[in-house]
Amino acid sequence: MHEDGTATVFMQYCYTAEQRTLLHTGIKIPPAYWNKKQRCISDELPSEVGNHEELNIELRRQFRIAEDLVTHAIRNKMPDKGAFVRKTFTPSLVITSVEERVNEAAEKEEESKRSKMDVYYQFDEYIKSKERKVKELRLISGASC
Repeated sequence: MHEDGTATVFMQYCYTAEQRTLLHTGIKIPPAYWNKKQRCISDELPSEVGNHEELNIELRRQFRIAEDLVTHAIRNKMPDKGAFVRKTFTPSLVITSVEERVNEAAEKEEESKRSKMDVYYQFDEYIKSKERKVKELRLISGASC
């Protein structure tokens, strides 16, 4: 509960009976105006808090985005669907950008894998692992090798 008496509306995605994740919608209302039976914002919501119709439309839009992310995870046989949905979902995500965002995440992961296979990356990692064990070589002026 926030200081102003409102509470944030969350969506819960249950990908197994034991594993669940909460998705932050960014919508805040007084708890008394949440209709538990219909799972929506009550039409009795005071206008100074917000327009209940617009807020419900936004909730449905976000719900569809979450469904699209789950569908994508299932189609691509992702091992940890909940982590994928939690990491990818944002309240401002637009349905048309879901595929784009998923592709960006896949490209970043692929680039990370490729960079770890690079010889220079391996050399850098080896040098980092030996930094505390090997002292820096200092040349004394006037000395020749």
